[in-house]
Amino acid sequence: MPPTNYEVNSIKLMVEKFLHSSDSFLSVEVKSLKITEDLENDISEVNYIISLDGTEITISGTGEGVVDALFLSMIHRLSKDYPSLKQIRLSEFYVRAKIKNKHKSIGSDAPVKVELVVENASRIKTPFSHEAKSLNNAACKAVIKTVEYFINCEVAIIKLKKCILDAKDRNRPDLLEKYALIMSEIAKNMSYKNILTESDG
Repeated sequence: MPPTNYEVNSIKLMVEKFLHSSDSFLSVEVKSLKITEDLENDISEVNYIISLDGTEITISGTGEGVVDALFLSMIHRLSKDYPSLKQIRLSEFYVRAKIKNKHKSIGSDAPVKVELVVENASRIKTPFSHEAKSLNNAACKAVIKTVEYFINCEVAIIKLKKCILDAKDRNRPDLLEKYALIMSEIAKNMSYKNILTESDG
């Protein structure tokens, strides 16, 4: 059964707490974004800069719409260092204008919520969303949240493996149970066997 929004947030908080304890959490932020639309061919081109744990990375790409262009280009650029991103694909997305929260009478200032559903290799779907005044901002931040989530899950899985081995060596069943629980929660929306194999290499 796919994780709910609540479960995704619970896993996110668990991963953040685990990684922050060792100063290993990786934050992802967008610094700038430029979008060019080919209206005749319905192609979007994106050029943007993200900060990955303080390191600025320039990314560009094209897609069938802004969300597609952002998602494809970010996955392509970052999956070289974080192979777990190769396992996910954009399954569906929704754009919802919250007209009730508008201030102008014509409703043009209503906040927009972009919801993404990401599917992994096991066809488990995981939802992400972001709300902003700008549609492009909401789309970009939703993709950023998705990528940040899976990157940190991958980092946590690799670190957890080392912690589990250490707990076994130290004969600490309490820690072994704690780390195994965190790993099993992360495994609800990603397969970690390939990640552990690649990290051994």
